[in-house]
Amino acid sequence: MIFNQQLSQILLANGNEKCIHEAELLDSLNSPSTNLHLRDLKLSATDAISIAELKATKSDLLSISFSYNKIEDKGAIALITNLAKSVREIGLVDCGIGDRAGEVILEWLKNNSQLKMICMEKNNFSAELLSQFKQIKRVQPNLMLVV
Repeated sequence: MIFNQQLSQILLANGNEKCIHEAELLDSLNSPSTNLHLRDLKLSATDAISIAELKATKSDLLSISFSYNKIEDKGAIALITNLAKSVREIGLVDCGIGDRAGEVILEWLKNNSQLKMICMEKNNFSAELLSQFKQIKRVQPNLMLVV
């Protein structure tokens, strides 16, 4: 519950209507969730970094999504480098991330064969990096990888 309270405070500090609504939902939960789906809340890189620092203490997450938030490379790198090993699904669709974060994600994927799905379409990856992601898919055929 402490995680939910801290996350709620970050969302309230953002101040936009969607974040306030999500914070109110979090406050109404009686138990912690294993999913962290913060899609399309107008979160910034700063918000993602603050949440990533919280998430490091939450080791039972199974699924996260920051899709449709402009968290950019800084936010995506913070999330991936603090990601719990328990996570099986990641959503980073249309997050304004490029090769800098993509390379960190690629390295993380190489060391995490437990991940089942990662969706990262509509970002700014180079053709070379996209090719490297396709190679990961060949090595990890059970991974659903959408770029």
